[in-house]
Amino acid sequence: MQGISITWKRRMINIFNLYHPPNQGHLPAEIFYCSDKNTIFLGDLNAKHQSWGCSTNNDRGNDLLNADDNGALIFLNSGLPTHTSFSYGTSEALDITLVSPELHPHCYWDILSSIGRDYLPILINVQINRKIVTSLKKFWNFKKANWDCFQRITEDSFDKRTTMDNLEQEWHSFKQVIIYASKQSRQL
Repeated sequence: MQGISITWKRRMINIFNLYHPPNQGHLPAEIFYCSDKNTIFLGDLNAKHQSWGCSTNNDRGNDLLNADDNGALIFLNSGLPTHTSFSYGTSEALDITLVSPELHPHCYWDILSSIGRDYLPILINVQINRKIVTSLKKFWNFKKANWDCFQRITEDSFDKRTTMDNLEQEWHSFKQVIIYASKQSRQL
């Protein structure tokens, strides 16, 4: 784990780059203890879960999902794969980006074109130049939604999803699609 704190526009932002080897079990719980209201966690955690685009789930994926459910962190991943195994011909979303709820509205996540490696570069854009009023209650402004865009994204995402036997997995998958579609279809 590597971390850096930067001050930008009078705001302290903590960025942590993480790597968790595939041969180790659960993620250490203390990893996310250093999270505060302006934190970004990113890296290759070898954490797999169908909620963010993997074909299977593992213990580390479940650990991350619990961190998300506890409200401590929010995924930026869109469900697109970040790694391609040339040996097995598979694609997975192994690179994960999580942010604190206060920083989430300012962040945009995108995958860039391949640079000839098995991992795709990821761009995380943090736009703090616009003023956002933070309150204890979070809500969506439904009047500013692009409903055609929301419908297209959710229908495409749900059509691509396979039926899961685990209700918890289905709930997390559903929630990720709705949050992603909501972010993509909001009109500023």
